[in-house]
Amino acid sequence: MRKGGESVQADSVGELTADVLGVALDLDMIAAWTQGVGLVDGQAQSLSLPNGDTWLVTAERFQASGANRFVSRLTATRGDTVVRLVIDEWQPR
Repeated sequence: MRKGGESVQADSVGELTADVLGVALDLDMIAAWTQGVGLVDGQAQSLSLPNGDTWLVTAERFQASGANRFVSRLTATRGDTVVRLVIDEWQPR
């Protein structure tokens, strides 16, 4: 990943986001959020993680791909950390 002009590497997404954002993010958590698991389109929801962290998550513009659904925009907030994802295109595997 690039942080400004600097290249940042890590052994896991958690380590990478801890270094770049100051908060470790779990890849499984991000995958579930982007699939809208437990979320309602456009509604901010407080989600507690197994490690005790609580995030305020808003998923927007759900779209269907076969039997699956995905979000187009996702905002997750915890304290001073805000993570925003914009998904332009989903491709099935």
